[in-house]
Amino acid sequence: MNFNWNRILAILTFLFSITEIQSQITVQSPNGWTPQEFVGNVLVLPPQISGVYISNCKFNNSTAPLPNSTVSKIGMFTNGPNFTDFPISNGIVMTTGGIMAAVGPNNNEGRTVPIDDGTIDSNLQSLTTFPIKNMSKLEFDFVSRSGDIQFEYIFASEEYPEYVCSDYNDVFGFFVTGPDPITGINTTWNIALMPGTTLPVTINSVNSGIPGLFSNGSNCDGPNQSLSFSSFYYSTSSGNTGIQFDGFTVIPFNSPFAHNNQRSGLFAKTKVEACVPYHMKLAIGNVSDTLNDSGVFIKSNGFTAPMIEMEHHYTLNVTDTLIKFCNSDTVTFTLSRRDPSRIYAFNVSTNIIPNPGVEIGQDYEIYYWNSTINQFTPLNTNQATFYIPEDSLSTQMIVRVPETANFASGEVKILKLQISMETCSFESPRIDTLTYYLRDNKPIVILDQLINTCEPLTSIEVIEIGGGYIENISWNPPTYLNNPDSLQTNCNITDSIVYTVIVNDNISCFIDTAFITVNYFSTPIASFTTDEVSGCAPLKVRFKSTTTPEFASNMYLISNMFGTVIDTIYGETFYYTFQNPGFYNVSLYANIPIVDGCEDWLIQENFINVSEKPNVNFSFIPLEPTNEHQVDFSNESINEGIVSYYWSFGDGNTSNSENPIHTYYVTHDETFNVLFRVTNQYNCAHDTIKQITVINNYAFFVPNAFTPNNDGNNDLFLPRVEDVLKYHLIIYNRYGEAIFQTINPDEPWDGTHKFEKCPAGVYTWVITYRKYAEPDTELRKNGTVTLVR
Repeated sequence: MNFNWNRILAILTFLFSITEIQSQITVQSPNGWTPQEFVGNVLVLPPQISGVYISNCKFNNSTAPLPNSTVSKIGMFTNGPNFTDFPISNGIVMTTGGIMAAVGPNNNEGRTVPIDDGTIDSNLQSLTTFPIKNMSKLEFDFVSRSGDIQFEYIFASEEYPEYVCSDYNDVFGFFVTGPDPITGINTTWNIALMPGTTLPVTINSVNSGIPGLFSNGSNCDGPNQSLSFSSFYYSTSSGNTGIQFDGFTVIPFNSPFAHNNQRSGLFAKTKVEACVPYHMKLAIGNVSDTLNDSGVFIKSNGFTAPMIEMEHHYTLNVTDTLIKFCNSDTVTFTLSRRDPSRIYAFNVSTNIIPNPGVEIGQDYEIYYWNSTINQFTPLNTNQATFYIPEDSLSTQMIVRVPETANFASGEVKILKLQISMETCSFESPRIDTLTYYLRDNKPIVILDQLINTCEPLTSIEVIEIGGGYIENISWNPPTYLNNPDSLQTNCNITDSIVYTVIVNDNISCFIDTAFITVNYFSTPIASFTTDEVSGCAPLKVRFKSTTTPEFASNMYLISNMFGTVIDTIYGETFYYTFQNPGFYNVSLYANIPIVDGCEDWLIQENFINVSEKPNVNFSFIPLEPTNEHQVDFSNESINEGIVSYYWSFGDGNTSNSENPIHTYYVTHDETFNVLFRVTNQYNCAHDTIKQITVINNYAFFVPNAFTPNNDGNNDLFLPRVEDVLKYHLIIYNRYGEAIFQTINPDEPWDGTHKFEKCPAGVYTWVITYRKYAEPDTELRKNGTVTLVR
């Protein structure tokens, strides 16, 4: 069955016929269409879309063309965008009087546009015991593909709110006639019911919950009456520009019956047998009188039969593209309700539409649910039929690219599948075409990196070796990076940092993570210290690195004065012995071994001077020195450039003279070790030690008699006291009188006192003295001497 393109054009003409955007309900005539054309153009889309076939349409028992003016009880309406309390935008309007009664503003308490052609209907009359007048009735035959029908509508009336719970209870109904879908018995039932109940929608069943001014006192407690559904009622305020009717029905957005949590009209829906003819009657009328019009508004294109739905479930966020290794499409075919008397079959064909260069099993795979063995079964031929299982409302098939598929670089293959689904026996099967784009996808592989540098890093790049399609790049943290969403970015990295890099393709098929570690080092500054820079061969020198940073590696090159390297030493602190005289260069190479070019050189030319030892020697005179007598020391070293001398005489005294003089003071014969060291201009020192024995020549002898007779023999009294620092001699007579004293150890007593000869006799002497060797100790001796005349 083909689309009625004239009908589509008519719908568009209707939808755009209102040239001025209104904020209220506006109405339009039925354009002189026949009831069949009117229903087909406004209420129902083509059966390929709606799933419903319509025939034998009548209005008020006539198939004649409808009026081409608003002086009609049926027509079309459009709601302006600002009247949002009325949730249907356009569709069919049927009233108990002329359709102009619906047009706002709400400025008439009981608007009536009487048009009565005497139409009656037993089904509508069954809803009330009072006579129905001014009836509008639209009816037609229909067939549902799926066994379900529904449409959205709003009931509105001028009888609100005064006639709630009165005998003037305008009614309407949507009556379906045909086989009961459960019992199969032909019957008629009303589907214009309050949500979740069997209560017909009328003034006395949906209202504000308060009896009206003209209530008959029953408080709406009779059959088909209720005050419990005020949430489905909207009261139009006086002067409201949207609509003339004083109230209408809605489903609020917070109702459990709301569709997608949206404000809407009520829904008339029922189940029928699929592909079986039924009759539909939409009727509304005044009760008891012809005053205070009512109307019903039915949403355009709203008469539908829910059909078999086909949904795609891609395993990745991508549409129509199947990628090797990555994703598949699970196609789900779903019924809203199944007819147990029939089989729901699906046919998949891979060769009806040409697929050049694409082979089943090689470039793509199809698995369908096999209800016989209850598992997915591969499709090995170009066509297959599968079914919705009897105990289910759905079935599935899976389409994917096998892992063995081969693609040229960048190649995309196109696969087209034709799906046909059985519908009613009197029409052709529903046919859909599925188009897939098949392509390869290489994995994304990025490498961890360790970057060591002692220079600011100005560029950094992620290394990818998998060849995948990289679409998204993320560096964390983005510190120092110009473009943290790129594989390669300029940067200014001046510190150590670790980046976590995550890359994936545009469909999150492949993802990989790498860690890029940047170690930023300061450039080394080479330096060292030594405890010696010159001395005699062999010269032992301690080297200590003061290079920064401390963890830098150090390599020393020892070379002679001509630049020839004679040794290489690695380390921070070490000793090195220079065996031969000469000048030596010392070069220090400091580097960070893990960073190319992160290095520094320190070159010290002629840094170490190793000299020959001076040929040291000395002599002294006298060769046998005595106590308190000077000894002359003489330098007899052979060497040029001697700049300093050092003597250690062994008795605690030293000298820096080249030829010093020294006097020893001893209390007994004593031998001393004399050290003599000479140092040349290169700080090369050499020493020698010789022994020197000092004779203690101290003597103390006092004669016990003398004969001062001038005979030249023993004429004087002279004690022999040698090598003393201080001397004092006193002679006393027998009366204790000091008759002679001297401090000169070489001055004798001649036996006189005051130039007079002293008589012969015994005299007493007392000597006090201090030795050179013991200068702080005063000694005292005494005795007698006989003077002989």
